[in-house]
Amino acid sequence: MTDSGFILRLPRLGNQQQFLTKTKDQNNFLKLFLEGLSYIRHNQFIINVIPVALVVNLSFWTIWALLPKWTSVFFNNNSFYYSALEICLSIGAILGGALLGILNKKFNKLGLVFIIGTIFQGITLIIFSLSHISILSISLWFLYGLFNTIGSSVYFTALQMMVPQKLLGRVMGTITTIFSITSPLGAMLSGVLNSMIRIEYLVFACALLMTLSSIGLLLIKDVVRLTANGLKDPIT
Repeated sequence: MTDSGFILRLPRLGNQQQFLTKTKDQNNFLKLFLEGLSYIRHNQFIINVIPVALVVNLSFWTIWALLPKWTSVFFNNNSFYYSALEICLSIGAILGGALLGILNKKFNKLGLVFIIGTIFQGITLIIFSLSHISILSISLWFLYGLFNTIGSSVYFTALQMMVPQKLLGRVMGTITTIFSITSPLGAMLSGVLNSMIRIEYLVFACALLMTLSSIGLLLIKDVVRLTANGLKDPIT
């Protein structure tokens, strides 16, 4: 569920002059952030999913920061292996977006798609932590990219469906800002934790935490009820 997932339905840009006029009054980042945060506090779907998303993102960025050392320890600093991981991750992300487009037309229960995509991205990394076979590891990162895009895309699409248009930019900006904290934090944690825990155990623990947190989405009714038509938002 990283914050780099595709957004399937983008808002239409209105009159350019009107946009420029409004921009002059909307340059206070802190004010916009707090307005977005205020909306988030009263939206049960968003406020319930954010803790799960933070754990998932933090776990992912910790694993990602460890990949160069993983390559050194298990694959003798093979630059092809590391490049292949990144390439397959990107290819999986592209195909995940295409697959979601098909699922969106044929399967109305997007909440279940979101949950399954988020859970399986953790499972792929659990298997990755146990595997030292290069072709299997590379394939697993392809699957991670696929499932991550599916989960992230459904989440951000749900936000666009339920957040009022006038608040959409502020809410999305606030959520992106919150999620961005996990990248440097994961980078710091990876070094500290790896000094105490062997790298394969640390990657396994992060992937397991990611999976268990994702399973918790099944307990959030608003997520399970999410359909292609969105949810009825109590905030206007």
